[in-house]
Amino acid sequence: MIKVAIAEDDFRVAEIHEKFLYTMDDVEIVGKALNGQETLSLLEAFKVDLLLLDIYMPDILGIELLKQIRQRFSKVDVI
Repeated sequence: MIKVAIAEDDFRVAEIHEKFLYTMDDVEIVGKALNGQETLSLLEAFKVDLLLLDIYMPDILGIELLKQIRQRFSKVDVI
C-alpha cells in the first residue's frame, strides 16, 4: 500500500488529486494539507511514501518546503 499525502492550498485541485488517487489500487490517502506548516505536521504524524506538493503555498513556496522535506523526511518521494 502506497501512502500518499496531498499538499495543495486550492481545495478544488486537492479534490481532483484525491478523486484520481481513489481510482488506483494499493493507494491510501493519509491526509491533505493547505499550507507548508500543515504539510510538515502531516509528514510528522503519518508514514508517507509519496507527497503531491504544490509549488505556490500561502506560507512558503513549495520549492523551499521541499528543501526542508529532504532534510527531515528523506525517504518521502515528492511530485
